[in-house]
Amino acid sequence: MDAALSKREFDAYAALVASSTLLQRAITDNLHEQRSDLTQVQFEILAALSNAPEGYRMAELADQLIVSRSGLTYQAGLLEKAGLITRARDGSDERGVVARVTEKGRSVWEGVLPGHVALVRAAFLGLLTPDELDTLTGLLGRVTAALENSGQ
Repeated sequence: MDAALSKREFDAYAALVASSTLLQRAITDNLHEQRSDLTQVQFEILAALSNAPEGYRMAELADQLIVSRSGLTYQAGLLEKAGLITRARDGSDERGVVARVTEKGRSVWEGVLPGHVALVRAAFLGLLTPDELDTLTGLLGRVTAALENSGQ
């Protein structure tokens, strides 16, 4: 195995890292411009919970959002303090905690969602054809699955 990446490999890797970093920065800036007082992770928590009326166990939510459990606990605590989510023991498993979005949280998420969607379309999705989106989704899905299976 070669110790160095080929130019083609490096260019692909660098493009992925740069585009991901810049898109995340644009999303953070957009949330700030909308005066939402949400971080990107908090926005993602509200998005996931807004689409799951029954809520999510915190461990499942951390896995879905690909964040550490301690990081999720911290962010969820801030959202709970702001009245945007609730956390309660799971009735079927006392060890588990289920997070649910509140009406206030859903309202905040719905308020920033149009700006978020417009940004993601303008900065990413709208730059690609439907076939390119399908190809990219498949390729990145394969990378994600390989990393998940390797324990990374």
